[in-house]
Formats: sequence, structure tokens, C-alpha cells
Amino acid sequence: MKIPNCYVECGEFAEFKPILKAWCRVNRIYMKKSEKDCPWRYNERALISLLAAAAWTSGYPAMEEFTTLKGRRKDQTHGPGRCDLKIQIDGKNYLFEIKKKSAINHFLVK
Repeated sequence: MKIPNCYVECGEFAEFKPILKAWCRVNRIYMKKSEKDCPWRYNERALISLLAAAAWTSGYPAMEEFTTLKGRRKDQTHGPGRCDLKIQIDGKNYLFEIKKKSAINHFLVK
């Protein structure tokens, strides 16, 4: 399996560019060291761990899977919840809710 190239376009979120470039590097390193196992074929937690690693290697602190308050739209209250990832960039905290989009797998049987 060939390790794919990676292209990063951040648009309005230029502060994420070094982290996303590092994320591409982290994915390539993982694939090389794990005999080309594709990390993105696993669950959200696997993807979050690599993004957190990319943040740290770029010099930005990150924390995964922690308890926080989440807002409720209907009654404007807050209640307990969980956050998948927090990355601190230049004194600002960015909170992430990560979702993995499932692709339909096609199999060729001979």
C-alpha cells in the first residue's frame, strides 16, 4: 500500500496550519512504523490521539476526552458533557467534537 500525500488548506483558520501539517506527518510516521496500517480506518478515539500528538509536536498543549459543561439550546441551560479534544493556541482554547464519517466499503470477491 502506498502512503498517500497530504495537502493542508486552512482558509480562515490559519492558526491550525502547523498542527494539520504535523498531523499529516504523524499519520505518515504511524503508517511507516505499523507496517502501513491506516489510522483513519479506526474509530474517533484513534483519530483524536493522532491530532493531539500533532498539536503537542507543534508546540501547542492538547488534552483529550475530558468532562466539561455543554449548553442546551432549548432552555439555554448548561449540563455535564464531554469534550473530545482541547488545543490551546496563543492563549485561546479550541474545543473539538470529532466525528468520523463512515465510508461504504466495497469488496471485490474473486
